[in-house]
Amino acid sequence: MLSFALLVTVLAGSSVFAQSPEQLTLADLIIGLRSRKVTLPERNQILAGAVAERGITFSLTPEIEKELANTGADNGLLQAIRTKNPVKAASSIQLEPKPVPAAPPPPDAAFYKKRAESYLAKGEFDLAVVDLNRVFDMKGEDAGVFVSRAAAYSGRNRHDLALVDLDKAVELDPKQAATFFHRGVVHEKLGNTQKALQDYSKALELNTEYEAAKTGLQKLQAAQAKVEAPKVDPPKVDPKAALPEAAPTNTATSMPDFLNVGQISASSARLATPIFPVAARQMNVQGKVTVQVTFDEEGKPISAKATAGPAALRGTSEDAARRSRFTPVKIGEKIVKGMGYIIYNFVN
Repeated sequence: MLSFALLVTVLAGSSVFAQSPEQLTLADLIIGLRSRKVTLPERNQILAGAVAERGITFSLTPEIEKELANTGADNGLLQAIRTKNPVKAASSIQLEPKPVPAAPPPPDAAFYKKRAESYLAKGEFDLAVVDLNRVFDMKGEDAGVFVSRAAAYSGRNRHDLALVDLDKAVELDPKQAATFFHRGVVHEKLGNTQKALQDYSKALELNTEYEAAKTGLQKLQAAQAKVEAPKVDPPKVDPKAALPEAAPTNTATSMPDFLNVGQISASSARLATPIFPVAARQMNVQGKVTVQVTFDEEGKPISAKATAGPAALRGTSEDAARRSRFTPVKIGEKIVKGMGYIIYNFVN
């Protein structure tokens, strides 16, 4: 074996190696391999012993191993280096794994539902529909989600699709007043007046304080009263209608107190139209109502009494007769009170 002194001689160019027993650096080994004081095999043997005794300061990588081999390191020296650095030796390099941050959990149904509500508030209806569809995929059928998607469809003017979703929401949860109200709005936009009235009424039945439903119902009823007033028959004698009572006679003058003019629709100065009650229309109540009327010398009604026709339609018919005005009648040259009857024909 060569002595330690010989190693010092061989590595005289390395000040660190010559001055202290510290671990060998890569530079120490390169300088030792390039020395010409002893043969290359002797240099490899001396350096392998030094590595085994003192260790090394560097990590052996494929690049460093290649550099050492090109400089003259043999398998004995390289194996000594690997022994001091087994984990990072050229034959089995293993890098320390970097900690991988935990992946955030994937968005859940609540996330997409909240984001869809935000899209609805900003009027981004297409994006809202996409997120609500994801909620359905994750959560299944949910009445509230159907209502939200219906709002998005309505925002895109796809009221037909909105109606399908609201029908499903009512099926899943028939106790929500808001669902009936929103469906009433959609029916109204689609021109389904009767269905809109029914939904507004149902919303108020479930929540009597629902102001939006109350306003919608009143507005629709008022519009319907103007547009869909019942028909009034033209003046003609209806043989099936109840006849008015005989006019009383003033025995002192042998003149009747009232002149019976029969059916008075044609002789009316202003014939008011009765309002078709919503409840009666919804129940499909229809038919003719005969109202017996008496009026004074100025044509103002004194009394109005329905004598025939559906009970649900009599009150509104009497009210219309009281709001009418009639042409005064005469006996000879004298203006007298008149009496007669009006026939109102209610048709759905």
